[in-house]
Amino acid sequence: MIAKYISRCSCVVIYGFSAIFAVLAIVSLFYFPHLKGNWLGYIPPALGLLILFINGLLSRKCPVVGKVVRDILMSRWFIPALLVAATFVQLTFLLLIRPIPISDGLVCYNETVAFLQGHGLPWKRYYPPFQLYWSSLFLRCFGSSYFVYQVSNIPFYIGTVFIVRKIVRVFTAEELSRIAMAVVAFYPSFMIYLAVSPYYYYPYTFFITCTVLFIVRGFECTDRSRSWVIWFAVAGGTAAMGALAKPVFLIAPVYMGALVIIAISKRRIFVRLAIGSLVFLFTFAIFILPWMLSLHDHFGHVVPVCTSGGFVLYSANNAESNGLFSDVPDRIKHINKTDYFESSKECSKKAVEWIVNNPWTFGRLAMNKFIYTWGNETTDIELINVRGENVQLLDDVLSLVVQIAWSVLLIYWAYVCVLFCRNSGAEIQVLHLIICMLILSNALVYLVYEGSCHHHLPFIPLMVVDICFFKNEMLKRAQ
Repeated sequence: MIAKYISRCSCVVIYGFSAIFAVLAIVSLFYFPHLKGNWLGYIPPALGLLILFINGLLSRKCPVVGKVVRDILMSRWFIPALLVAATFVQLTFLLLIRPIPISDGLVCYNETVAFLQGHGLPWKRYYPPFQLYWSSLFLRCFGSSYFVYQVSNIPFYIGTVFIVRKIVRVFTAEELSRIAMAVVAFYPSFMIYLAVSPYYYYPYTFFITCTVLFIVRGFECTDRSRSWVIWFAVAGGTAAMGALAKPVFLIAPVYMGALVIIAISKRRIFVRLAIGSLVFLFTFAIFILPWMLSLHDHFGHVVPVCTSGGFVLYSANNAESNGLFSDVPDRIKHINKTDYFESSKECSKKAVEWIVNNPWTFGRLAMNKFIYTWGNETTDIELINVRGENVQLLDDVLSLVVQIAWSVLLIYWAYVCVLFCRNSGAEIQVLHLIICMLILSNALVYLVYEGSCHHHLPFIPLMVVDICFFKNEMLKRAQ
């Protein structure tokens, strides 16, 4: 009885917090234009609501349109045509504007070129290692150029689209999985973010999406099949690769622990999850430990994935910060790697002290971080340039397009979260729980660290998956 109570309460808490979070994200979406002092910013959310309304009307009133769309979706040429078209649009966009990397993208590109020239890994180890190794492989094969560096992310883009289809296909028919593919493949930010020269976004998105797929596969295996052990082992490996792309995913084992607690009332699933969590943790450690040992040899201290944590924490939490970025940590001069490591530790210490001594100011910063992270999708558009020149018209058009898309997705997903919360007494929905835990945990992390819209971008494919999962549940109940 106690186990059942713990399991049910855990689900209700996660469902409840996800619904509250989604509603707050909607509030941020409509508050963001006021914060920026630009009333034209209300146009994208308004258009997003209109698009959702029209979509609802068409799906009910125009069955002929639905039949035409269904025929196109189920064509055997649909998937290859979709991927070719999406990749073509990306490559054409890059070739037309030929953007030059700025900020982190430029630093990472220069570090990759230096690595290829035999200078070894950067002594600061500021960035996570995966992107450097991956992009260096592309630059070695196709030559060192900004274009090749940006294109090196396309395999992860295509891979994520495929994995989204696989996740949706686990619980529903082929038709809905192809819709999910199309939405993710042509989601504006997911396509044009290549032009920002991202240093972690696409591989990180791919690996967390893979991790969700493999965990769900482990759940779905029959009792007679022992392949669930393999699925959990592979999930641990992809989670570790995700952490090597972006250190925030080091908390992945915590998700497995949470699932074990939720399943405590169901003996069969509980045993499977308990063993699966140990397997997950084992493979996670196998993948992550070699890099951690390398960092220990380099610095003489334990460093999880990279040294940026302390600097980023202090950048987001000091007297001069607005919660997004400040150059306060950059003013510290570093002589060697020992000095650099100690500076990172000192920055962490200063940030924590500042948070403890200024709780109200930190609360205001946290609110600002939340609004900039979840209330918009435009703050990184300014990094997109045309051969190094900023073109205001391009920025305005791209900002409008991505903000409309984000408004549609966020409003729809918030609606899904609220309805799942209302039906939280029903059967436990594992996929929705995993997605909510991922998004909520990252939302908490970026109340403390620097806020920015690019922190929510990796979860867009999973939000699409969650909406498809909800649609499937509604169809099953209707039948």
